[in-house]
Amino acid sequence: MPRPRIKKQGAIQDPWKTLSDGIVDTLSHKQSGLCLSTLHKACGILVGENKHDLIFNGLLNLLDKHFTEWHDELADVAGNPLIVKFSNIYDDFKNYCSIFPKFYMLYDRQFPQQKDKTLKAIRRLFIQKLLSDKNLVQDATTPSIIKDITAARAGGDVDLGKIRNLVEMYYSFAADGDAPAVFSTFFDSLCEETMSFYDDFFKAKYFGNSFPIYLSLASKQFAHEEHIMNEIMKPKETREVLTICNQYLLVQREEEFLKGEEPPISIALTNADQLPMKWLVDTYTTYECELTPVFSACANFIKNEMLKLQSNFPEQKKEEPKKPGAPAAPSESKDAQKKLDVSQAVGQLIDLTRKLSHPYTKIFDPKKIKGSDKCLRDAIKTAWNNPRFEIVENFCIYIDSLIKTEFKNVTMENVPDVISQFYTYLTDRRAFDISYESFFVRRLIKMQKKLPDLEYPIVSAIRKHSTEFLSRYDNFVKQLNDSLQLEEQFKQTMSVDVELAKNKVAISPLIFQTNGFPLPKDEEKNIPPAASVINKAFIAFYIQSHPLNKLVLLASSSTLEFKLQIPKGPKHPSRSYTIVTDIPCGFVLSAVAERPMTFKEIIALLNGNKNIAGKVLLRLNQSSNRVLQRNSKDKKLVETDEFQLNPTFSYPSARVIIQPIFSEVKISRNTNNMRIEADKATAIQAAAVRTLKQRITLEQGQLEMYIIQALAEYFQADISMIRRELGKLENEKYLGREKNQAGEIIVTYKA
Repeated sequence: MPRPRIKKQGAIQDPWKTLSDGIVDTLSHKQSGLCLSTLHKACGILVGENKHDLIFNGLLNLLDKHFTEWHDELADVAGNPLIVKFSNIYDDFKNYCSIFPKFYMLYDRQFPQQKDKTLKAIRRLFIQKLLSDKNLVQDATTPSIIKDITAARAGGDVDLGKIRNLVEMYYSFAADGDAPAVFSTFFDSLCEETMSFYDDFFKAKYFGNSFPIYLSLASKQFAHEEHIMNEIMKPKETREVLTICNQYLLVQREEEFLKGEEPPISIALTNADQLPMKWLVDTYTTYECELTPVFSACANFIKNEMLKLQSNFPEQKKEEPKKPGAPAAPSESKDAQKKLDVSQAVGQLIDLTRKLSHPYTKIFDPKKIKGSDKCLRDAIKTAWNNPRFEIVENFCIYIDSLIKTEFKNVTMENVPDVISQFYTYLTDRRAFDISYESFFVRRLIKMQKKLPDLEYPIVSAIRKHSTEFLSRYDNFVKQLNDSLQLEEQFKQTMSVDVELAKNKVAISPLIFQTNGFPLPKDEEKNIPPAASVINKAFIAFYIQSHPLNKLVLLASSSTLEFKLQIPKGPKHPSRSYTIVTDIPCGFVLSAVAERPMTFKEIIALLNGNKNIAGKVLLRLNQSSNRVLQRNSKDKKLVETDEFQLNPTFSYPSARVIIQPIFSEVKISRNTNNMRIEADKATAIQAAAVRTLKQRITLEQGQLEMYIIQALAEYFQADISMIRRELGKLENEKYLGREKNQAGEIIVTYKA
């Protein structure tokens, strides 16, 4: 009789019971004695027996009961407990979605056309039992999440991990298209709450605080918001929320902090701590907001701050012709009026502009922020060229002062580069170039060999922007060196000439060619006798080697330097000063030093020029230079008024510089203006001819625009001046003009 068969250990008697026990143990978090291979085997047996419905429906029935229990548990809680409970449930759910498809791997293989059949069924059931419940999800869970996010924004202690888990759940079902409304409803609510929160934040933090403080608070809040969103949201939605924050913190508030002559943003711009302002710009850039209104407001502020310095500059009043009559007596009251130091005013304007521009260019990096550099330049140019500043002339005066003082007490570095930078802000470079040349020549006359080392670095720096700037620099320096050499030759001649050797007066002649000389060419005829002798001797010496030339002593460019002995006074011993002044003042002063003279005699001394005599006496009787003393206190001078050296005259240094009776700047102004007009006229004609050569025929309006554009770098060409020069070119047969049928003026090149 055969022996009975021994049963195999581990044989599965009821495959469905084995599989369902494994499912139940998993749902109840029990430690199952069934291993994964056993469950696979049980599933395989059922598949082999073609019990597909039992496998599938059995799982769903178990899950249906379990999910229903979950739903009931969630329905009994609200607020943060709901979030905690739902987050824990979702953790279990994710675990089920990972484990059960492994149990059912052999089952899923039977349905290749239905990929992930088991997983999808589990997810559909979860939606059906939990997520489709509007009261549970949209009315309870989502508001609780939003409430906790708001609490976290306000600094509350919130478990962001639980929030992140539920948001991940929303993302998960929205991504698969299973329950998109769940996420969209949540995200819409989050965006609305974000708007509300940051609207309240702005109202609470902006008003009552300075703008830098507000920016500091806003930047910290923004960083906190960014941390929260990075914890719970994906990058795309994080960016959307942060964009809303940026809008409500900054962009939509521009009306508050960008408007006005001194907008609140100006405080942040000039604040020592630049981090808040940098955060603003970085945030605008990161979230692709338009920065133009921001840097435009800052540039406009800089312009307005520059314009506030207008009061430092004298108002330019038209000079009215003086009524005929006796000249006024020297007046102390006029001299007592304080005169504004224009060079100092320009220095303050430059310092202010640089001080404000530095943080601007640091914050609005021109390499990264398109248009910011041009906006600043345009703002500075507008202010820099304001008529009140008369910047063409006053910038020359400023540079003149720096060079004459050899840059002493100048604190800014790279002076030539700074000057060249502000040169580029000029809208009328032609006028400046011409004016600068006249100032340069005056400096050359006064400083001589000292000047080139001080001047050339500035000239070189400006030439980086304008290659033709001071094009005759080398020529003028050569004329100076030739003159100094000629002076040495004349001194040698004097040393062997017995008569000239007796003369105690020396001459330091500077000879410039008439052609291109930028200063007035009026001849000085009032020369003191002693100086006249040496002047005539030098002219004779010069003509010997240059017989075809003629020398003229220029009035406005010449000076006298001589020793003056002041007689003993009641409180002062006899003392000596070196006087440096113009020829008329020097002539009168040296004559009065020999003996007292009446006004009538002084007029005669100056070849009967009563006007010059009055100006000389006014200059020599001013409180700062009261070298002469008058015997009358009447306001008007009369011919019998007598003048003598003032025995009480005192000066802190042994060298006394008495300013000329005519302002060097004023007497050069007319000459410069004529040169400027002539230069501009030539430039306009050249631009017109050049343009017409290229195009042959143009409508006059178009031609005018081409000319304006061609010359914009150098000066702003005036339409009336352009038309005047076109008329001259027409008269000279360079062009022709006629009207077409449309009434337009057509200009044609002829020459």
